[in-house]
Amino acid sequence: MTDVPTFSPIAIVGQGLILPGAHTPEELWTALSHGRDLLSVPSDNPAHRLRQAGEHARSTGRGGYVRNFADIFDPTGYGVEPGTILQSDVQLQWLLYAARQALHQAGYEMGSLTRTGLIVGNLGFPTRSLIHLCEGVWLSHQSPQRLQAWGLRSAAKPFDSSPAPELRFMSGYVIQQAAHALGLGPVAYAVDAACASSLYAIDAACQALSQHRVDMMVAGGINAADPLILHKGFSILQAMSPSGRSRPFHKDADGMVPAEGAAVVVLKRLKDAISDRNPILGVIRGIGLSNDGAEGGRLHPAQNGQIAAMAQAYRIAQWRPDEVSLVECHATGAPRGDATEISSLSHIFHEAKEPIPIGSIKSNLGHLVTAAGAAGLIKVLLAIAHQMRPKTLHSENPHPLLAGSPVRLIAENEPWAPEKIRRAAVSSFGFGGTNAHLLVEEFQPSYHQSLVRHVSSHPVGDRPPVAVVALGISQPTSSLAEPPDVAQVHIATDGLKMPPNDVRKCSGQQALALQATLAAVDMVGALPTHTGVYMGTESDPDVARHVVRVHASEWTYARTAAIDSDTLREWQNAWAPPMDAAEVMGVLPNMPANLINQLLDCQGPGQTVSSGPASGLTALALGVEALQDFRVDAAIVGAVDCGAEPIHQWAMTKRFPNIHGSPADGAVVLILERLEDAARQGHAVLDVLTTPDLAGAMIEDVDTITWYATAGLRRWLGKSAALNREMQSKSVPDSRLQSSGIAVEIHLPPVRLPSMPAATACETDQVVALPPAVLPAISLPHSDAFHPALPKAEHPGSVAAVFLGAAQAHQQFLRTAYQQHQQFLKTVALLQDHLPDSRITRRATDPSKPAPEPNATKWLPTCIWPNRNGQFGHRFSPVWPLIIPQNGH
Repeated sequence: MTDVPTFSPIAIVGQGLILPGAHTPEELWTALSHGRDLLSVPSDNPAHRLRQAGEHARSTGRGGYVRNFADIFDPTGYGVEPGTILQSDVQLQWLLYAARQALHQAGYEMGSLTRTGLIVGNLGFPTRSLIHLCEGVWLSHQSPQRLQAWGLRSAAKPFDSSPAPELRFMSGYVIQQAAHALGLGPVAYAVDAACASSLYAIDAACQALSQHRVDMMVAGGINAADPLILHKGFSILQAMSPSGRSRPFHKDADGMVPAEGAAVVVLKRLKDAISDRNPILGVIRGIGLSNDGAEGGRLHPAQNGQIAAMAQAYRIAQWRPDEVSLVECHATGAPRGDATEISSLSHIFHEAKEPIPIGSIKSNLGHLVTAAGAAGLIKVLLAIAHQMRPKTLHSENPHPLLAGSPVRLIAENEPWAPEKIRRAAVSSFGFGGTNAHLLVEEFQPSYHQSLVRHVSSHPVGDRPPVAVVALGISQPTSSLAEPPDVAQVHIATDGLKMPPNDVRKCSGQQALALQATLAAVDMVGALPTHTGVYMGTESDPDVARHVVRVHASEWTYARTAAIDSDTLREWQNAWAPPMDAAEVMGVLPNMPANLINQLLDCQGPGQTVSSGPASGLTALALGVEALQDFRVDAAIVGAVDCGAEPIHQWAMTKRFPNIHGSPADGAVVLILERLEDAARQGHAVLDVLTTPDLAGAMIEDVDTITWYATAGLRRWLGKSAALNREMQSKSVPDSRLQSSGIAVEIHLPPVRLPSMPAATACETDQVVALPPAVLPAISLPHSDAFHPALPKAEHPGSVAAVFLGAAQAHQQFLRTAYQQHQQFLKTVALLQDHLPDSRITRRATDPSKPAPEPNATKWLPTCIWPNRNGQFGHRFSPVWPLIIPQNGH
């Protein structure tokens, strides 16, 4: 990228946390300054439980655990009844507690903060409460005989309370619940960029402030995932410390130690914070984001990706790297990761005259995953306030790469008294190649008052329009009315830099998102290197099966008769097969986005976004903004959901009992470019977007439940294509299509539109033969209807209005295209097999040539399904037969 993104100085005016061994920032500073190790072993030791269940556990169970929270949490004073809060997941309680602290320090009480938003990095793995819900719903389908065989008198044993159905949507819905309880505005969503999540969230909050969409933001991270799944997954990946010691940059470090908790900061535009006389704890001057792309792989970090994020941050801030006098590193104690980070730091600071001091809070409390960056930032703010750099524990035998490098590990507490202003950096690097580097400095009134006089008080105008240049859709046919048949997901393996075994073990969300993305990319060809990926998702309840597999062995303790190991293994395998590293990577919640980063070598930022049914629209808004700010050169934007499973059905029935319809699996992906770039490259223009609004108008009601997280984006697709305006179109030759000699026939299925009386519903089964010679470039007028809606929790009807009936909206999209826009239909036809419920055949236009072979297929496993006999079996075959291309790649 040639343009350097602009960044307005952002003031940090409040901080709040709930962490292992620290319930307030003051308690955290006491622990840091006294060099305390805050790790512990809980009574329900996850490593012990895994071993008892015959699972692999490469840990002692030691970790960073939040203790005695119930003793300090006050549920009163929020905009939600105390009883409701106490019955909610601890994830919501931790977030409310930390945010309330931060707002109070900033000088604000909860209430009508409608111009304040909430963006949180949230690990999408199931929490204890969600697993409890899933377990109960699945067991409720079992026969009394099977429950008795498992040592359970009834399904009520593990399902002994009535969990809130909202838990099914725990990734994004909990953020919206928290915003409502705190009296904040409608900009509220979660992001997941693995370990870099909280810095990604803070960056998004800074962008919202810079564009004046909000006046204040609460941003940070939270990790409340069930420790069982973290210890199990990281053990399988060989990332867990078998010694249970968190030793960043240590010569004998043997892995990471997971931790839980929440950490947030309150942000304002610096000029506003000064004029409002807020306490200013620090000033953010720049944030760099990147992805390793194809270089590092999903498990291992890449030096070039880390350097790219760091270098971008210093360009944005217009600092020399050696102006910082403290770096809070990502360092987790993973030998390969720490070595890579030292190499990256050595590259960035190679011109430093004195070694740059570095440290890591993970030596005190372990790895907070999605909350790690925010906790590291608060450590830096505390160090600025106390003018001291706290030591990093276990620094007696530093990593050998530190010797002779331009950085040094802080082995003892030392005064922080630079010649000029105190400046620091915070790094976060995550699985899937996510990288983030944040630059912050202490507030000096005279310097910063002078600085803001040169900063515009209004957002930059004349932002470039953004074009939608490609569309991909993936929708297997499935229904909850009967145990579903096999659903097919077509993924061409040729050219994918991923072992076939790993492809087979992708989750349904990853597979659907990848399929839709490849279909869209096929329409435009190669993407620029600096492409960002923004994928709307919600939590995947199916991941809970891997924890219930452990629980299944514990249920047998209630049996009076012994059980043989073969029978126990059979019961466990009914819930989920044993996991290996490929399957762990296949269920990581950030990977629906970051797998695309890796396979397509997209080195721009990549993240999943969760805001309930508006998840896809939020992703769309983020992609548009990134292009308009010249932070990426192209954006892959989409949404994916696997809703055809019993947990989603149960939650929808409980939450909205008057709504009828069947959920479905599906994904929608768009490729965006700046309109000028699209025109220069001759790409088709399917629609033109202008500045998005995350607090936009509601999406009107339709009447079928379908793909939850994709609903808003698909509704926008329907509206965008159904505009009753004249389209401007032109034909652009495409040599690939001209030489293919293939015609596409589309059989549109019977459709009954919800807005039409049944007697006059449009029902046809017509065939259109389209010549392959041209690829039309079509410009649709801008639709104001694409703005995402983020409804508050107290209005269930408005929530329902967003995600009901997206299937009809999408069918209306196709029907309108067929009836009114024949040229546009040619582009849609190029999606080949991806039109929902449509029969598509391909035949050779030259009789002398054979008809093309159908795409290679694989089976999509999504969840355990109770069959008619009450037995559990996999919904789809757990082994996906892949047709490997003849060239063997």
